[in-house]
Amino acid sequence: MTRKEIEVDDKLLLTIREVAQLLGVSQRAIWGWAHDGKFPAPLELGRLRRWRRQDIETWLAEQSDTANGGTK
Repeated sequence: MTRKEIEVDDKLLLTIREVAQLLGVSQRAIWGWAHDGKFPAPLELGRLRRWRRQDIETWLAEQSDTANGGTK
């Protein structure tokens, strides 16, 4: 694994960089979606912001359901 690659499979909390890489979008897109209420808000741990992996997976499943007309 190169230094730029991030292993996120087993992590419970993800950084903005890891979330963006996982979804294949920019960090700016994640922040925009979160600000607009279209994406799970991060946990605030002092000055750190982290996302629960489970929240991201749930959000992805909901997006898939919506794209399929509410059916699985």
